[in-house]
Amino acid sequence: MPPRDPDLHEEAIVLDVMKRRYPDFKRDDGPLEWVKPKPQGTYCFARPLTSTTKSLVFVEAQPGISTFFEIGLGISAPLYPVRDGAPWATTGHWTYRNADECGQALNDAMDVIAIVLPPFAEKMREVL
Repeated sequence: MPPRDPDLHEEAIVLDVMKRRYPDFKRDDGPLEWVKPKPQGTYCFARPLTSTTKSLVFVEAQPGISTFFEIGLGISAPLYPVRDGAPWATTGHWTYRNADECGQALNDAMDVIAIVLPPFAEKMREVL
């Protein structure tokens, strides 16, 4: 397997894919503030869920280290994150080595989020 492209910059790809796939989710790294030190290469996107909390999508790609994305869902108040590897979602990672593969991997991950997010948000609204 060829190595990861050392000039790859995931942030631009993450922002582009999220803007196209989930335009109602805006970048909001506030929920990451509770993690010390703040994780590099982790992006949080949020949209209102109720009047007091937001739905969250986390995208983790550690630049220069990882060759895969980890995806999480959550709510902001109370902060409740769920990782993509949870049994109800999926297992594994979305791997990539270059910009094209990176975009495809993130779109593949967002295909899973598209299935999981609506029932997750609905159940969270019920319990909140």
